[in-house]
Order: sequence, then structure tokens, then C-alpha cells
Amino acid sequence: MMEAIKWDKEYDVVVAGYGGAGISAAVTAYDNGASVIILEKAPFPGGGQTRTSGIGAAFATDPEKAAEHLYAISSNGLEDADPSSQISVVPKEDCLIFMKELAHNHDWLASMGVEHTIRKRSSAQYPKFPGGDSFGHVVIKGWGIRFLETMKKQLDKRGIEVLYSTPAIGLVQDGGTGEIKGVYAESNGKKIAIKAKKGVVLCTGGFEFDEEMKANYLRPYPLKFSGWPYNTGDGIRMAQKAGADLWHMNTMCGYLNIWVPEYKAAWLLVFGRGIWVNKYGKRYTDEGVRIISHNWWLKHTDYNLKEPGYTDVPTYLIFDETVREQGPIAANSASGTEYLLGIQAYPAELGGCPEGWSHDNMREIEKGWIKQADTIEELGRLIGGDMDPSTLEETVNRYNGYCEQGHDPEFNRGVEALKPLATPPFYSCVLYPGGINTCGGPRRNAHGQVLDPYKEAIPRLYSAGEMGSICGNLYAIGGLNAGEMLASGRLAGKHVAALKDWD
Repeated sequence: MMEAIKWDKEYDVVVAGYGGAGISAAVTAYDNGASVIILEKAPFPGGGQTRTSGIGAAFATDPEKAAEHLYAISSNGLEDADPSSQISVVPKEDCLIFMKELAHNHDWLASMGVEHTIRKRSSAQYPKFPGGDSFGHVVIKGWGIRFLETMKKQLDKRGIEVLYSTPAIGLVQDGGTGEIKGVYAESNGKKIAIKAKKGVVLCTGGFEFDEEMKANYLRPYPLKFSGWPYNTGDGIRMAQKAGADLWHMNTMCGYLNIWVPEYKAAWLLVFGRGIWVNKYGKRYTDEGVRIISHNWWLKHTDYNLKEPGYTDVPTYLIFDETVREQGPIAANSASGTEYLLGIQAYPAELGGCPEGWSHDNMREIEKGWIKQADTIEELGRLIGGDMDPSTLEETVNRYNGYCEQGHDPEFNRGVEALKPLATPPFYSCVLYPGGINTCGGPRRNAHGQVLDPYKEAIPRLYSAGEMGSICGNLYAIGGLNAGEMLASGRLAGKHVAALKDWD
């Protein structure tokens, strides 16, 4: 039995987290007859990772084949070597339920009045896996910011209340039955209790900005993320305390970022310019490709046992005056650069740089974020740390030789991207693996029910979005973050709204 609680508010459904997943869950629960409130940690209607996203949302064109694809990429790949060890970290039945809902993404966006275009081509990044041709892509006009503006109108139309500066800080759980009865939240310095007569949906995002969780669950380290600095794993810990199992904690959607100590949020790197060298001054990959793999971070997991430490962390971007003049090296829609992977002119309250990245990189040179030298050897000395100036000079000379020959025998960089670094001054900028978001969190089934270590549902507890994403092993479908926030939010909202009130 629970002790008597004085409830400050009561609703059918309490949603923690005002982002794409939380909004989708709230709207769907309301449209299925439930009263709903959304709690948001930030002091303003930010929108979590959704705000900083391009909202390229995947949808399934053939749910059965799409489910086969998700199941295959979530496998450990041991079927041929040892069939008895073959396992997928996402159950097959959940793959199918999820993909059937993912198929409705573009129709639902249209019903919400969200302007978008549909691209029929598949967004699967590993098309050789079965079912790789079973996806389409929705591109939302105005990206995450416009999506949030439109969905705010839908919330207002339904009268769904949103409490800002009100983070959920704990779950109210019946010690006997394990049922979730509501949430504790903090508002204006006070602890309040909000009854959830049907259930609670946690949509509090990942742990991109919790250093201890990243160090424990992800490799390599350190990792620096762009996005939403309020994502510090709060919902994951609340679910754990309620008995949740965890899954996919070692999976993320990651690239290379530019990070500076002045700001929490990192900058997404513009690919294809200059060369990348490890901390010793050696190239280790083809830097000229248009990176589309959301699993680029895996290239940085090489560990040097002699040191010990990660060989390619940090990485350094090396470029010359010609590259500097081409435009910003960081993805920054505010400065006119083609939108790549995120809106990078973050306001200061998001832990970002409100003025954006300069178009000519000069402001960043003046700030010391980009180091400048007249020679490559001098640049190596300025970088310091483990960098060997003579090794760096040899690396650049060898690369320039490949440019003259029109062939890169080391990493097969495309001829069109073989541009020599020969015009001084020369520059360097420190890069870290990281990228967009983490994918791990409480284990859930396809309906969004949070599961305990025995895979039993914790009564009335749900999650949606990247906190416990369905991504297992690889983030392998372009637009799955945005696609999942819509689909998983709807699945959770629909299921929780159908429950009978616990009181």
C-alpha cells in the first residue's frame, strides 16, 4: 500500500519532456480521450533535440520488410559462424508493430498541419541488409523550429498545459503493486506531486550532457554532442529507480564535432575540407567523402594500449588559407552555410553560441578556437599535447603528393576531393567524436511500456523518443530519430490513454 499523498494537480496522463516525442504522445493521448499535462525542465518552450534538428523523418513504405530490416541491423551478425549465438537486441514482434506505426508518419504530419515534402527514396544507410528499400523520408519545412511552432498551435487548440521550469524529479510508485501513480516535480523551488490516473510517459531525451553516464556507457571518450544541454539522463535514472531495465546504452547517432570550452553544445563539422589527423599527426581515414553514416564515431574507438588512450581522440582538422576562404568549417545555418545536420546558432541559454559561426572563420581564429601558423611544423608545435610536428609535416607533404598524383593509395579519397594544403597560413581545429544524440535508455516494448529486467511491463510507465530508442547496435536508418519521436510518441500516447484509471 502507498502512503497517502496530497496531490497538487491531477491528470489522466503526465508527459515529462516537451520535445517532439512528448508533444506527439500528449496530442495522441488527448485525442484518445485523456487529459494531459506536459512538464518541461527548460525555462522556455525549447523543444529538446527537436529544436536543433533538421526533422528528416523516416517512414516505412512496406512495414513488413522495414521490420525485417530493423531486426537484421539489430542483430549481432553471428548467424553463419554460430547460429546458436544469433540474437537481435530488438524483438521481431516489436519491430513489426513499430514499423506499422512509422508508416503513418507523413499522414499524421499532414493531419497536424505540418508542412513537409516526401522523398520516396530509401533512407536506409546499409541497403544490403534485407528490407533496405522499404523506407521513405519526410522533410519538414522550416526544420525543427517550424515543426515546434506548428505543434504548439495543436497543443493550444486542445488546451494541453505545459509547465516550464518544472522538471520531473521522481516517480510516485506503489511499493506493493509497482504501479506508477504520478510524478514528483520541482516548480519554483517547491516539490509538487502530480497524479497520473492512467500513466506517465517519459520523453526526457538522452544523456548527451552527462559526463559520468557517457564515460560509463559509451566509447570512445570524451564525446562532445551538439543539441540540447538539458539532456542529462534524468528520465533514465527515474526509470531505473522504478525498476526499469536498460538497453541500447552503447548506441548513439554520431559524427565529428568542433567543441570549445566556452560552450556546452558542440558544433557539427562541415565535412570534406582539409584533412583529419589523429593526436600524433597521422591521417587515419578518407576525410573527403560526404559523410552520411550516423555511425562515424565507431572509427574513433581504436585504443592504444601502450599509452593507454584512444588514438584518434581528439582528432585535428588541418587546413590552409584556401579552405578558410571557402566558408565556415562548422555547420551553421545562421551564417548562410547549407544546412547539414543541425541548427548551430544556439542561444546562450541552450549552452551555445548565439552569434553563430562566422562565414570566413576569422572570428574563431581571433578567439583562438582555430590555431594559425605560417608553416605546418609550427602548427604542430602550437597544437601541442601528443602532436609530433615532424610527423604532421610529413603527413601533409605525403597528402599533397597524392593530390599531385591524383590518387590516394592510403585511404582512397576521391579525386574530386584531393585538394592540396599548400597556401599559408595553415590552420588547425580540435575535433571530438560525438554528434547528435545517444540512443540508450529504459527498455521498452513497441507500445512504449517500460520493462523491468525480466521484460515485464512496469505498470503505467511509458517512454518515447531517443530515451530508450528502438535503435539496436547501429543507428542505420536516416531520419529514424525524428521518425521515432513521432511514431513512438503516438504508440505510447494511444496505449496509455486506453488504460482504466487506477483510482
